[in-house]
Amino acid sequence: MLFRSGGPIGIALDYGRAHLEGDVADAIETVAEFMTVALLNDNRGRRDERLVPGAGTINWDAAMMTTQKVGFSGPAIFDIDGADVEATLRQAAKARERLTSLLSVF
Repeated sequence: MLFRSGGPIGIALDYGRAHLEGDVADAIETVAEFMTVALLNDNRGRRDERLVPGAGTINWDAAMMTTQKVGFSGPAIFDIDGADVEATLRQAAKARERLTSLLSVF
C-alpha cells in the first residue's frame, strides 16, 4: 500500500526518465500525491543521458512551474553524470541557481 507524501513509501520521480516517456509536467501531476523525491536530470529525449538540467531538451520552466503548482516540498536532487567532474559540478551549480530562481518566479 502506498501512502501520501510524507508516508513510509513514496515515489522518486526521475524527471529525465519522465521526459523519455512523454511530458515531464504530466508525469509530475500524475504522481504528485505520492511524490517524495524529485530526481533532476536532463536528456535529449532519446536515451537516459543524466545531463545537468538545462543541457538537454526538458522544458524546465514548465517542469518547475508544475513542481511548485502541485505543492511538492520534498528534496530535489541532481542525479547526473559527467566525464569531467569539475566541469559538471560548475554546470550543476549554475543549473541549481537557475532552477531555484524559477521556483521563486512562479
